[in-house]
Amino acid sequence: MNEGERPTNLGEVLLADGLISSADLNRALTEQLVLGMRLGSCVVALKLCEIDDVNRSLGQLLGLPPARTPDFAEARGRLLQSVTPQLCQRYWLFPLREEERTLHVAMIDPGRLDLLDEVRFSLGRPVQPHAAVELQIYYHLERCYGIVTPRPVPQSGGAFELSDLQLGGSIAEQVPTSGLAAFYTGSPAADLNPTPEAAAGPEPAPDPGPDPDPDPEPDPTVPLDQRDTPDPLEATYLVGEVQGPLPAVVQRMIPLLRSGARLRAACDAIGVAPAKGQAIVGKLVAKGLLSRR
Repeated sequence: MNEGERPTNLGEVLLADGLISSADLNRALTEQLVLGMRLGSCVVALKLCEIDDVNRSLGQLLGLPPARTPDFAEARGRLLQSVTPQLCQRYWLFPLREEERTLHVAMIDPGRLDLLDEVRFSLGRPVQPHAAVELQIYYHLERCYGIVTPRPVPQSGGAFELSDLQLGGSIAEQVPTSGLAAFYTGSPAADLNPTPEAAAGPEPAPDPGPDPDPDPEPDPTVPLDQRDTPDPLEATYLVGEVQGPLPAVVQRMIPLLRSGARLRAACDAIGVAPAKGQAIVGKLVAKGLLSRR
């Protein structure tokens, strides 16, 4: 990087701040090729730099506040309950603290505005993202939520132990450490050291038999607008007053629904899978922004 130029990647920021040497960076880049992790996590895994320093450099690069180790360690109670494990895992985020209505979260992709819009919409409140290395987020998702998260295998061999790093807090405080799946090779999430009961697998569920009251198939001879069907994809919706920022996909869907289009047609028009459109409409109905005609 030439003098006066702005850093364009984390390696340049770490070098410019004097946190690592060129030899350290080359070592981390080599490890990155093996692990598939992001550079910040490789630097931390190799113990080339303190994790809070890497977070500050990452925040400097992205123009966002960095996550601090004490925030992770002190997260508990109502704060953790304010975000579901499913949302944490879907967006790989971890709640850090609350300030009035604003929820501060560490995110693996804090610069992805589309993901941030979806998180804000799902939570129905302002969200401030913070920059943090992925390993720190994985560690605390397992510690506090019991979420099985990625565990890469270093070049030196052997399982990568998140608890060996100074990430703040202890997994043993809340949940037992589980084996983390070989996420980076595409293997499904699984416990690498299952108990005998877990190894045997769950007992097969009893056969519930036929549905006592199955939904009847709609009569194809009856026009759609005259059918009495519970299928939300064939329904039309009344759109209430919509205020505040919304995800881009919702912004495209609202005018179509307002014009009287059926949900399935609206999904087809904007290129959204019907299942996702149905989930979006479900959230809008729950928030009182839509109602079925």
